[in-house]
Amino acid sequence: MKKKILIKFVRATLMSLILTTILSSGAVKAAQVATKTIIRGNSIGNQINSGKVAYMGNYIYFSNPQDSGKLYKCNIDGTHKIKLSDDIASNISIYKDSIFYLKQNNGPYEIYKINNNGTSKKLFVKDKVDDNFQIVNGYAYYAVFKPINPAMRTPFYYPKDVYKVSLATNKKTPLGTTCAYRIYIKDDGWAYCNDRYTLFKANINNFSKQTDITYNLWNANIEAINDSNIFYTSLHVPYKSSKDIFGLCKAKFSPSSIYTLSEATASVYFATNNNLYEVIDKNLYVTKINSTDKKLLKKLDIIEKDRTINLYMVNDKLCYFNSKGEIILVKV
Repeated sequence: MKKKILIKFVRATLMSLILTTILSSGAVKAAQVATKTIIRGNSIGNQINSGKVAYMGNYIYFSNPQDSGKLYKCNIDGTHKIKLSDDIASNISIYKDSIFYLKQNNGPYEIYKINNNGTSKKLFVKDKVDDNFQIVNGYAYYAVFKPINPAMRTPFYYPKDVYKVSLATNKKTPLGTTCAYRIYIKDDGWAYCNDRYTLFKANINNFSKQTDITYNLWNANIEAINDSNIFYTSLHVPYKSSKDIFGLCKAKFSPSSIYTLSEATASVYFATNNNLYEVIDKNLYVTKINSTDKKLLKKLDIIEKDRTINLYMVNDKLCYFNSKGEIILVKV
């Protein structure tokens, strides 16, 4: 009898040890996965389109075109607008209970911080930054034009020093120098950038180290990014034509490859993992990522057909401002 009880006890103890090991292993794996999660102050797509819209929870934070671009918030459905600041805001990012943004009242731009209820506004970064600013994993990344001899400054050489500042400690860390016009930190931990003639990626801990994705471009500009592709426009593109055109191209991350999709006729682009959205002559079109079949999604009531119109994503809806400056949400 005692022997049977002992055997049962040993079996129970072994099972308990096995379960503990499995659960501990699972917890470690879960923790490892959690540490790889990228926490952004705003989506990369919204940032590419000037970052004038961001959202968290039940609220949208935005630069209100009905009030000269001043910082507002409203309900997630676009109703009940509340002014947070008289500052003209862009590159809006959210971190915990705070809103960070570029103040554009009188350039050069400055980074400000304000509570999400509009209180306790203060200057966060004293540097006079260009319009590259984003928050990733508890750090504010931004660039400052490097002081150089004006005679050395050209469209091809206009260097910037890149920094990150901890949102928790305000510690500032230099990250190297770049000539990039635009810097977008993707969820893979690389910064994707372009200057006038090159599309490249840079190490986010040292922007002086860069790897070209494609070059020999002209007036290159990153238009949209999703998990697998960068969409960009350029005058010099590989195209089946005897002359250069201003084209929309797609660069795949893996395996690396470049495709010319079409002549670039849109005023603004937005990419999800499934679709590419374009605004052409006040019409919103959608194209599947691996297709060229463009479909009309919606006619837009907007003032201009140029870059005064931008597209943003709020939850699963595209967002834009109509001709009256009202927030319009389009389910896609």
